[in-house]
Amino acid sequence: MKKYYVAFLFLILNCSSIPPKDQPDTFEFIDTQRYLGRWYEYAKIPNRFQASCNGDTSVTYSLNENENVNVLKSAG
Repeated sequence: MKKYYVAFLFLILNCSSIPPKDQPDTFEFIDTQRYLGRWYEYAKIPNRFQASCNGDTSVTYSLNENENVNVLKSAG
């Protein structure tokens, strides 16, 4: 039992000395006007929540009255 305690203590102390990963860079401003409109998917990895999306998949981005971005997904 004592060797398990020592191994556990070693593991805890060793993991606590690992420095945290750097945070990703963020942007203070994004020009949303550049990304508004319809975007088409030309390749995709099948997944369970888009099982009926066989092709002609697109996403339309628009701004609402509150300046929030609306996202409308469609599949052909």
